[in-house]
Amino acid sequence: MEALITQIGIRYEQDVVYARRRAHLIAEQLGFGPQDRTRISTAVSEIARNAFVYAGGGKVQFYVVGDAPEQCLRMVVQDTGKGIANLDEIMSGDYRSRTGMGLGMIGSARLMDDFRVESEPGKGTKVVMEKRLPPTAEPVTMQSLNRLAEALMKAEPENPLEEVRLQNQELIQALQEVERQREELLQLNQELAEKNRSIMALYQEVEDKARELAEANKFKDSFISQVSHEFRTPLSVIVGLADLLLSGLEGELNEEQQTQVRYILQAANDLSNMVNDLLDLAKIKAGKTEVYAREFKVGELLGTLRGMMAPMVESDKVQLVFEEVGDLPPMYSDEGKISQILRNFLSNAIKFTEEGEIRTTARLTDDGRSVVFAVKDTGIGIAEEDLDRIFEEYEQVAGAQKTHKFKSTGLGLPISKKLAELLGGSVGVESELGKGSTFYAVIPIRYEPPREEEAAPVEVPVVSRTVKEEAPVAVPEPAAQEAVAIPEAETAPTAQPSEPKPELAPTAQPSGPEQPSAPEPPEHDPLRYPVVLIYDDPSTLKRYEEFLLGSKYEVVPCSALMLTPQDVARLEPLLVVVDVLLLGDDTTALISALKEHGATGDIPIVVASVASEEEKAHKLGVDEFVPKPVKRNWLWNLLAELEEQQPVEKILVVDDQALARYVLRALLADTRFQVVEAEDGETGLALAHEEHPAAVYLDLILPGISGMEVLERLKAAPETRDIPVVINTGKNLSPEEEAFLNQHAAAVVTKGASSPDEATEIIRQALRKAIAGGRSG
Repeated sequence: MEALITQIGIRYEQDVVYARRRAHLIAEQLGFGPQDRTRISTAVSEIARNAFVYAGGGKVQFYVVGDAPEQCLRMVVQDTGKGIANLDEIMSGDYRSRTGMGLGMIGSARLMDDFRVESEPGKGTKVVMEKRLPPTAEPVTMQSLNRLAEALMKAEPENPLEEVRLQNQELIQALQEVERQREELLQLNQELAEKNRSIMALYQEVEDKARELAEANKFKDSFISQVSHEFRTPLSVIVGLADLLLSGLEGELNEEQQTQVRYILQAANDLSNMVNDLLDLAKIKAGKTEVYAREFKVGELLGTLRGMMAPMVESDKVQLVFEEVGDLPPMYSDEGKISQILRNFLSNAIKFTEEGEIRTTARLTDDGRSVVFAVKDTGIGIAEEDLDRIFEEYEQVAGAQKTHKFKSTGLGLPISKKLAELLGGSVGVESELGKGSTFYAVIPIRYEPPREEEAAPVEVPVVSRTVKEEAPVAVPEPAAQEAVAIPEAETAPTAQPSEPKPELAPTAQPSGPEQPSAPEPPEHDPLRYPVVLIYDDPSTLKRYEEFLLGSKYEVVPCSALMLTPQDVARLEPLLVVVDVLLLGDDTTALISALKEHGATGDIPIVVASVASEEEKAHKLGVDEFVPKPVKRNWLWNLLAELEEQQPVEKILVVDDQALARYVLRALLADTRFQVVEAEDGETGLALAHEEHPAAVYLDLILPGISGMEVLERLKAAPETRDIPVVINTGKNLSPEEEAFLNQHAAAVVTKGASSPDEATEIIRQALRKAIAGGRSG
């Protein structure tokens, strides 16, 4: 329905008042309440006045449109004036005129359910306003429209004084309605306050319970962690003795005895895996493990996994397939953690696949920013109702016909989920019962560490007044991690935590006559290449530290005013970078001194400054000038070139355990040193004489000659006596052995650290001490 009720011409100012009264009467006849009648008449009056003032007149039309129960009153105000040139500005609320134009239109729009303006310069303006009929109003029919027309005809025009009186009555009614609503609101607020007090009391009770539950959960986690640690020692003894028995060194076992010992070994390994899972979970919740990111190739990772997992496939009916990765770019992430995720996926697939194949793939996502690792099997599959809880802790949802054959804690998949999230990725599963499953992990191709405020582990209570997103949790580091190359210039590392170092920032001059004491010379991590940085802005230092974080290069911040050529000579830096806005007197003096000093004249110096300083820098004899700001890729390319010119420095690892050598190689992958390995004492002595390494990492228990004898012979030979030796031992030392090691060893590392992280730090600190001592000696 669209029926015209009436039309009013706007030619004189009193026509505006007449239109307002007609709007009020029409609204009353259609069943609108007092407030809506006032809104409708006010809006019509404002827009009609605009037509009269700005266009010299126009017309107002009233319609009923729509069918019951969704009918509305439509009011159209139209003129043939010059139009509104800045309509968008007016309707946005930004326009204000001296006459108030803009305010009236916006105010009218707020009073209506729908408000539209059509205007073209020179063609006039059309304003359409609509107000929906209230639900209590009777539907408008042709008969009711006829009655409305009769009412309009009978209504006599009021004089201006009568119009003012009626408007006053409307205002009084509106004020009375506002007062009534205010009283209702006060009453409602009182009721809400009472309910809020009750809710707060209840909430306090819930919060107390939540704290109790959190304490109990914390105690449980602590208990599991402590008990699991206590299990590790006897399990290691059981596994070691079982291996010893099977090796035949203590006498040959008959076939039955070998079977029994293998069962013992299998049970101990199963229990050890469960303990490791429990410890992993405890460390996840404690937030103790960090990401150690470095560059690696996906193909090499899958190749290692193939060799590791193939022996686990015992059935000839199951084929283990690893697809070629093609031209996937190198990843910069934690290879050990990604390997652990895939090992968990593959272990589950092998357990629950009796025939068919287990296929592992890796591909780039469509946006090229992540790698999707997938393990697809043809096993028993997972029911749809179990998919939502497959990654929950302690859940085992495989079919009952299979789970009794494989004992586990149900933590492998939850740990995989936490590991993926720690690396900025996610995990998922697709499965069909009886046909197989596909587990996948989406890992960013480049790991980006969380911001500092996000990185700290957060203890999430059971009930919280404010819902917060759980911070990324820290997860356990695998016992061994493959060593890989440092990033190319295009991808500088960002995740490996660098060791703390003293910083010599630019120092202000003392205000008094008292002279400052001589500053301590700059120090650096001897495991990494020092890069001396002269800077004049803390943000510059932060930029370089971010560039080289976790790499084999270390920023050594210095002040041009305090640094001497002797300090630089002692550091033996790979590069000196002078990154300042302008080359001041102290900076130019330092550059000249470095170039003239015999021990530092060949050390490359790069100046990074504004372009106008280039000529001045070249006159000082610097090796290269680069305009600020320095780019990450440029710096990495330059450092890589300089590193190639350096002699290869080596650390000799003497240990009969291949796994121990593997771990050391991984721990030193982000250092300046190449690892040379020997599996017995005689080979170690020969390599020490041939390679003359920067340090020797020596296990005391070796086949053939003992570690003590190796140390004694190293210190007796003039060619090797100055090589620092770090001892690695788990045995109880006699007083005589302790005295001997205190005299001849640079450091002693005892086995049995409480965590892999602690062991890593102990080993690195011992090597730092040894290498630094060897150089100073």
